[in-house]
Amino acid sequence: GTTTPLARLAVLGAAIALALTAFGHSGAAADTSFTFNGGGWGHGVGMSQYGACGMASQGKSYTQILSHYYTGTTVSSRTEPSNLRVLLTDSSTITLTTAGSTTISGVGTVGSGKTINLRRSGNNVVLSGAVSATVAAPLTVNQSGAMRISPPNNRFDRGHLVVRTTPGSSTKLRAVIEGLSTRDYLLGLGEMASSWPAEALKTQATAARTIALVHAGSSGDHDLKGYLDGAYIGYDMAAISGTTYFAKWTAAVDATAGKVITHNGTPISSAVYSSSSGGRTENSENVWYASVP
Repeated sequence: GTTTPLARLAVLGAAIALALTAFGHSGAAADTSFTFNGGGWGHGVGMSQYGACGMASQGKSYTQILSHYYTGTTVSSRTEPSNLRVLLTDSSTITLTTAGSTTISGVGTVGSGKTINLRRSGNNVVLSGAVSATVAAPLTVNQSGAMRISPPNNRFDRGHLVVRTTPGSSTKLRAVIEGLSTRDYLLGLGEMASSWPAEALKTQATAARTIALVHAGSSGDHDLKGYLDGAYIGYDMAAISGTTYFAKWTAAVDATAGKVITHNGTPISSAVYSSSSGGRTENSENVWYASVP
């Protein structure tokens, strides 16, 4: 089984008391201090997500939380990107499981519940399973419903899938979801429990929107990495959250529409966040290499 941190401390305290007794020292006579060192989970730069939850529970607004973690910044309005491209995977094989009528460029339309395997052969995509075909890359897939893409083994119901050959590799294919509005992207971001306080959810939406704005229009074949810039899990965010809590996340995204974090009028380049920080966060140059606002 598992124990909570407080339970583990209680067990440790009991063990210390027993040890002192065994050596002939009573708790009252002992004049000893104990220091417990701990940390968080993640890189420790920018916003602590659990910290944001705690501050929101204490009545802080999302703008107050953001200015606390992103020192010297303000929340400003900007036009949201309208055509985001999110990289899902670079893999030697990709498996699609359809959830509705799905159109594949150069192949045709397949129905629901079909499994299609993709692999690379030179500059072509070889399809097997429900259909057998070889199509020159890039391959475009317009899905109806929440199509499962593996890896990363999540379902996606917004935008459309484009499969390309991976640059610098002779064997891998690259799966990118394209045509996402910023709202579409944020609704599929599985970064914070949607049961958390509304002001905490607003901080997450604003930080993620800032990252999306800064990366939008990249010169490559994608703007964001769905496993690095934010955990983009698509439809599964709604499925995991459930109707009531996903409505809270949707409300947070909509309530902060167009809001980003700025420094001296410019969106900050690194609106990063991690799970928890043990009560302290660190300057970017002490964790990575550059000092940024």
